[in-house]
Amino acid sequence: MATEFAEIRIIGLDEEHTTRADPTQALYEVHFVLSTKAPDGWRQILQAHLGLPGVAGRRAWLHGNHVIVRCTIDEVEQVLPALRSILEAANREYRDWSAAGDRARLEGEALDQKERQKLRDLNARLGFD
Repeated sequence: MATEFAEIRIIGLDEEHTTRADPTQALYEVHFVLSTKAPDGWRQILQAHLGLPGVAGRRAWLHGNHVIVRCTIDEVEQVLPALRSILEAANREYRDWSAAGDRARLEGEALDQKERQKLRDLNARLGFD
């Protein structure tokens, strides 16, 4: 059975949580809202994509149901397409990673069944009293 995964995307800006990052600069910690709670594996993949050089050259990180990007408000329109592209890549990578895990699990279960049958056959053939 394949692991179900709904594409994670940006669904809006959280104006209430967006705050000024530094009172001496025009940088804000802009909170982009994710469409759903992200599974742990996806979170790790996204965090790797958000590392240097960041999103559109700006520092970014995942926190709860938000991707936070430290940028000016004027930069949000340039940041959004870059962030969407990163999320699409993370979604693809997570689907591939999840599918590989499902295949490995199924192969392991098949091996266990085969080996248990060999053990039953061996036990019967050895004729223990």
